[in-house]
Amino acid sequence: MNRLGYQISSFTCPGSRPEEILDCVAARAKAAEAAGCDRVMVMGP
Repeated sequence: MNRLGYQISSFTCPGSRPEEILDCVAARAKAAEAAGCDRVMVMGP
């Protein structure tokens, strides 16, 4: 069985204010899950 992961390496969301970045990243993670990814990873500082 193949597994697919999605790595979010950038926390910039064009057109978003800084306080909206978490919502933007969460939306990306939910979209990845809906597309069939079994894990979502984020980069640390």
